Amino acid sequence: MNNFNKNKETLISMFFHLRQKGFDLGIGELLAAIEAANEEQLIDSNELLQLAKLIWCKSLEQRTLFDLIWEDLSNALSIEKPFEQIKDLTPVKKQPKHQPKLEPQAQHNTKIEEFAPISRTATYIPDWKVLPICAPENSSLPDSQFELNSYWPLSRRSMTNNWRYLRQLVADGSADILDVATTIKKFSLQGFFLAPAYQRRKRNNAHLLLFIDQEGSMEPLHHFTSDLVETAYESIHQVETFYFHNNITSYVYLNPHMTKSVELAQILRECSSNSSILIVSDAGAAKGYRDFKRIEMTNAILYKFKCVTSLVAWLNPIPKERWVYSSAEIIEKLVPMFEADHDGFSKTLDVLRGQQVSKN
Repeated sequence: MNNFNKNKETLISMFFHLRQKGFDLGIGELLAAIEAANEEQLIDSNELLQLAKLIWCKSLEQRTLFDLIWEDLSNALSIEKPFEQIKDLTPVKKQPKHQPKLEPQAQHNTKIEEFAPISRTATYIPDWKVLPICAPENSSLPDSQFELNSYWPLSRRSMTNNWRYLRQLVADGSADILDVATTIKKFSLQGFFLAPAYQRRKRNNAHLLLFIDQEGSMEPLHHFTSDLVETAYESIHQVETFYFHNNITSYVYLNPHMTKSVELAQILRECSSNSSILIVSDAGAAKGYRDFKRIEMTNAILYKFKCVTSLVAWLNPIPKERWVYSSAEIIEKLVPMFEADHDGFSKTLDVLRGQQVSKN
């Protein structure tokens, strides 16, 4: 097992244990820890412990309980015990004489176990006598094959299935497909058979340009846009992806970190009337207000796009009811804009294929 998979399995196991102890953790915190561990390429359990503690612990009591649970989990997963080597990131405070307690969250009715203060090098043995009426905790670890998937109204599988419908078949291949109907028609007109008729092979000539809004209000949707881009490359032969922040200007970026730019005019020069352009952005709906400068700049860019191709659509990951009184409500009048659910994505691809689509 490589280091990334090992760290991922350790973090997932720790995540479930902490939730059972009353930590208010969601899928966002788990994904953030996994992504940070991958980016930092952590190979030391000491570093992994510090990272998880920084992201998941909100108080000194949680940090104390976190250390105890980590030590207990490290015994089950055969992880080296890091407590003798780690320097805590917060000043060391004198242990109180009374037992520290973790206040239970308001939405949880389950009583949270109390732990006596112990030294970092001591072996932790939970005292179950404080919970005589509760069932013992299920100490079994999550299945190592457990897969973590993001949830969106538009699933990754749905993206893959729908992208395959973005096809523009052009008969420009070799003429080696037997045309039975034409052959019979020629035979009936001529009265004798000379040679069979052939058709040219059809090739998918679809050319997709993705313009992805990045950072700012779109930052919580990065996993969604990443899945959208990946499935497009898996399903379509000719795909180009560009990134921008809020407004598409005379320059866009070639990577999601927006460190390498390219002129928009150069991109459009390489497009044709068969090229499809998809813009993915909340169009200001996430913040819920109208920015008339943004609307004006968007209108100018859409005019440039439509001078090249009529196959232009907008996919908005924010629910449609939140477009009201925002910039999205105006931009929707300028370009076919659809919600990022199964029906909306299907209509988006119909527009990119040149079909007439009703927004209702």
